[in-house]
Amino acid sequence: MAVDVERYVDDVKETIRTVLEGTSLKPLLDQVSGSLYGGKMLRSRLALRMGVAAGVPRETLTCGAAAIEMLHAASLLHDDVIDGADMRRGSPAFWISRGTSGSVLVGDLMVCLAFSLIMKTESRELIPEFVNRSREMCEAEVEQELVRRETPDWPLSVSLARRKTGSLFAFVGYLAGSQSSELGPILRECGYLAGTAYQLADDLFDGYGDQASSDKSLGRDALKPKVTAASGWKFDRAGAPADPVVYIGELCAKADALLAGFPLVQAAWREFMKQEFSPSIDKFVKGFSAGLTASAG
Repeated sequence: MAVDVERYVDDVKETIRTVLEGTSLKPLLDQVSGSLYGGKMLRSRLALRMGVAAGVPRETLTCGAAAIEMLHAASLLHDDVIDGADMRRGSPAFWISRGTSGSVLVGDLMVCLAFSLIMKTESRELIPEFVNRSREMCEAEVEQELVRRETPDWPLSVSLARRKTGSLFAFVGYLAGSQSSELGPILRECGYLAGTAYQLADDLFDGYGDQASSDKSLGRDALKPKVTAASGWKFDRAGAPADPVVYIGELCAKADALLAGFPLVQAAWREFMKQEFSPSIDKFVKGFSAGLTASAG
């Protein structure tokens, strides 16, 4: 099934812009647009591709995708303050120009607006799903930043990745399958697997990648240090896979296998992986491999 993904993504962007124009942020829209639109919008693309194939109404998909993009943008605004990162998506981080208080407050407002969007959908079950996945993300962030300071290990880094980033992908997976009590939980798990794979690849790139090849600040995790895939793989080699890149590929393959009973949705999943997801993490994987080779030399 051919899907005009870019048209749907434009609808998501317009929905976000309309919501923000109704708030005190309207004069700053151009300044915050990079946080909202400057990325790959993978979560929206996953929701739209899967949801169209599964027969979810367009308005529900657009509203849900816009909400998750706003929540994701809020997390980035907060993360950059926490990490002291000075670059995001090729531009100075928002807190550099507007201060840490400005970045935190804008992020807080985006969270509230995201919840407002979810409440407008006709699918009542999306509200508790959004609440639970949002809480899961925040709990993982708190755990990673404040609680987990022991010697890093691979299973813990995978657990954090699944909850921190996998949770948002899990929501859009559930959103895409929300018309079916059987498909919703399956696509939620597919989202968890994809989000975990993405975060692991991003962690490895942060630990081993070259700053010159990145559009965001690298190496901040190691300064604290945080438990991430980079530290978990480096210090816990006994419990870690020999090749973390292979492990990431296995997560994606597992998600594909879960959709074997839904051929149309599986075909849409494969198109998403081919066109959008794999090209996005390939940069991380290649950066990790190159950095690992350079450090070994």
